[in-house]
Amino acid sequence: MAIKITIKASYKLPFFFFFLSTLFLASSSVTPLINALSDYHNQKCQQSICRGVGGRHSLLRSKDHPQDAREEYFYCSQSCGTSEEPEQCETECRERFDEQLKKEAEEQQKGQEEEEEGPTFNPNPYYFPKFGLRPRFLAEEGAYFVLGSFARLSHLLRGRIQNYRAALLQTTPGTFVLPYHLDAESIFVVWNGRGTLTLVMKDTKQSFKIENGDVIRVPAGATTYLINNHTTENLSLVHLFQPVNTPDLFEEFFPAGYKGPEPGSDYSFLHGTESYYSVFSNDLLEAAFDVPREQLEKAFGQQKREGMIIRASKEQLEALSKQASPWWRKLVPWSMGSDLNFNLLSQRPLHSNNYGKFYEASPQEFKQLQDMNVSVAMLDINPEAMMVPHYNSKATYLMMVVDGMGYFEMACPKFTIPASEEEMEYQEEQADQQSGVYSKVSGKLSLGDVFVIPAGHPVSIVAQNNNNNNNGGNQNQNLRIVGFGINAGNNMRNFLAGQEGNIMKQMEREATQLTFGQEMEQVLTSQKQSYFVPASRRGSSTEKA
Repeated sequence: MAIKITIKASYKLPFFFFFLSTLFLASSSVTPLINALSDYHNQKCQQSICRGVGGRHSLLRSKDHPQDAREEYFYCSQSCGTSEEPEQCETECRERFDEQLKKEAEEQQKGQEEEEEGPTFNPNPYYFPKFGLRPRFLAEEGAYFVLGSFARLSHLLRGRIQNYRAALLQTTPGTFVLPYHLDAESIFVVWNGRGTLTLVMKDTKQSFKIENGDVIRVPAGATTYLINNHTTENLSLVHLFQPVNTPDLFEEFFPAGYKGPEPGSDYSFLHGTESYYSVFSNDLLEAAFDVPREQLEKAFGQQKREGMIIRASKEQLEALSKQASPWWRKLVPWSMGSDLNFNLLSQRPLHSNNYGKFYEASPQEFKQLQDMNVSVAMLDINPEAMMVPHYNSKATYLMMVVDGMGYFEMACPKFTIPASEEEMEYQEEQADQQSGVYSKVSGKLSLGDVFVIPAGHPVSIVAQNNNNNNNGGNQNQNLRIVGFGINAGNNMRNFLAGQEGNIMKQMEREATQLTFGQEMEQVLTSQKQSYFVPASRRGSSTEKA
C-alpha cells in the first residue's frame, strides 16, 4: 500500500506557508513557479487568513479579506487532515462553503456585482489559480505539486475532464527522482531544462534524453525514474494523469520508501512514504526473493532515502544517462518505432506569425496519443499580443501557464454559482430555458495558474508585460502555456477574427448582411494579421487586468 504524502495537523499549515516563503525565496536554485506559490500563500497568511493556531479550523474567513468560496473550502478541508473529528470538521467546512456560495449566488442574481473596465476576475468554474497546487513532495532538491480534482473544484466540469488530473514536477541540478509507478495513464511535457527519463515495463526498459518541448507518453504501471544531469538548469515537467482505478484519484507506488522530515524541521508538514514491499509478510518475501530474512531486513532497512528527489554523484548521473535513445529519434513521429516520446517544438507550428506561435500534436498524427485521445499543445504569445477569439469543435482544453503573465476572456452559457446540490440539479434542468444567454468569464494568468476551455466556448488569450515582476515571471517574458486537449480526435479550431482561418469570412455576403448588417463586411476584412495580433489597435494602450 502506498502512503500518500499529505499535510499534517492543522497547526502545521501556517508553518508550511512560512517555510515556502523563507527557504525557497532565499534559494537562487529554485524555479520562479515555486517562488510564485510561496509569495501567494505567504501573502494570504499576512492577510490574516491563516489564523487560530491549534484550532480545528486554522484558516478562517476574514471580513477584511474575503476569499473565493472554493479557496476557503480548500484551506478549511486541509485543516481537517488530522483532526480528532475529521468527519465533523469536513461537514462544517462544507456547510460554510454552501453558505458562502448561496450568498454569492444571491448577490449575482440581484445584480450587485459591478462591471469594471477591462477583464473582470470573478470566481468562475473554469479558472483555478496556483493556490490549488498541493505539494506531495517538497524539499531543496525539488518539488512535486498536484492540482485538485476538477470534479470537486467545479460542478460544470463533471463529465468533461473529471477523470483527468494535472501536476508539476520540478528538480534542481544533479538530482535523481526515486522510481515509482502510477495507477494512471500519463503524459509528461518538458517545459524547462534537460535530463534523462527511464521507463521500466515487462521485459522492456526505455530511456530518453529529455529537453524543452519533449512529450513522453507514460503507460499506467510503468516504473518511472529520471535525473537532472544539468549543472545549472532546473528540470520542469507538466503532467496529465488519467486514473485507471478510481475516477479522478491516483497514487504513486514506491518500491523504495523514503523518510519524512524530522519533527520541527523545515518540511515537517509532509510525511515520508513506505515501500510497497513493506506490507508483505516476511515469510512471503523470503519465498519470493529466495533469501534469508536477515538479508531482507538488512536490504530493506537501508533503503530509506531522504526524499522523493535526492542528490546523485556525477558518476551516477553519467551512468544513468548513457542508455538514453538517440536525440534524433524524437524529431519526427514516423521514425520512433515503439518509442513513447517526441519533441513538439521540433514540429512546424500549427499557427504562427511575428506575435505568437501555437504548436500542437494531435492523436491523428502521433500514435502515442491515440489511446488517451488527447492532444498536446504549446502556446507562446509575445507581450502585448493576443490569440484572437476562437473555439474548438469537440475538444476541451486544460491549460497551464508555465511562464509570463496575461489574462483570458471566454464566452460561456449564463450560469450562477449553485448554493447546493439541489440547486445544481435545478440549474441543469432549466438549462434549455436559458439558452442564448452568455456570461463573460475571465482570469488573470501567471505561473502555475490553470484554466479550462470547454468545447464550443469562444475564447481569447492575451499576454502582458510583467511590469511589477511580483508574479513569478520575468519582465517582458512571453506568455507560455502548456495545454492538453481532451477528446481531441478530429477536433477543429474555428477562428472568429483575423485574415486566415476566420470562419466568418467564409460566409456569403448576403448571409453576412442578413446576420450582422451592412457594416460587418468591412469589419471582417480590416484585420490583416492571422491567429495572433497586437493586443491594442494603432498604438492605443493595452487593456490591463
